[in-house]
Amino acid sequence: MPQWRKLHVKATESLDINDMPDDFTRLLWLMLPLGLCREGRGLDNPAWIKSKIMPLRLDVSIKMIESSMNWFHKRGMIERYEIDKRRYFFLPTWADYQGNTSREAESLYPEPGDNSRVTHEQIASRSSTDSDSDSDSDARVITDKIELEFFAVLELWKELFPEKSQPRRSKSTSHYKKFRTRYKNSDFRERWREALERASQCRELHKKSWFNFGFFVRNDENYEKMIDGWMMWKDQESATNDTDQILRDYSDRVKKRNMNK
Repeated sequence: MPQWRKLHVKATESLDINDMPDDFTRLLWLMLPLGLCREGRGLDNPAWIKSKIMPLRLDVSIKMIESSMNWFHKRGMIERYEIDKRRYFFLPTWADYQGNTSREAESLYPEPGDNSRVTHEQIASRSSTDSDSDSDSDARVITDKIELEFFAVLELWKELFPEKSQPRRSKSTSHYKKFRTRYKNSDFRERWREALERASQCRELHKKSWFNFGFFVRNDENYEKMIDGWMMWKDQESATNDTDQILRDYSDRVKKRNMNK
């Protein structure tokens, strides 16, 4: 993590900054370098960006960050790319404004077009006693990426289920260990966001104490249930009951009115 970044005095006269749609977008742009690696790269994931740039801002939503990042991309201020089904971005003007950052730790994120990174399946299949230095380096990269993804999941859980208990942001927790196990499943890696967003639409799940983050990562079946909307029938049942009650109340009022005539 860098200790400092440069802010050019010309920013006050930048047409790009002055053309931005709102002050939040301007603030995010000015703070964005604080969370990027020495090459100006980062994960193209709004939850990751929030955890890096605005971790204490409870009023900042994932949608706000997505909207700003899309504006930066359309304007050509960031470049997006994908490696091994993971999305990244970088600032094309990084070197112009940040200068020499070579003394910082090497980047965890691949260069655009660099497909040499090992996959999650390869890391999972390797022996824990593998002493090859290149393999160890790749394993550390994957471990760091899983940790970042775990934090991104926690951010979305917090946004979608603020009334639920919030897991600790630590690799020593059982939640993190369960998440690592689930993360070996390529379908889970691609659909965890869909599972959480689908579950958040079910009013009944917001009320149930047994539905918590532990349920989500407990096994490979639960997140699939969430995607399938397995508890949606409860919402439909409640809606039906409400309708029946409304009709009964209306019928009672009609009867009383007729009796008073």
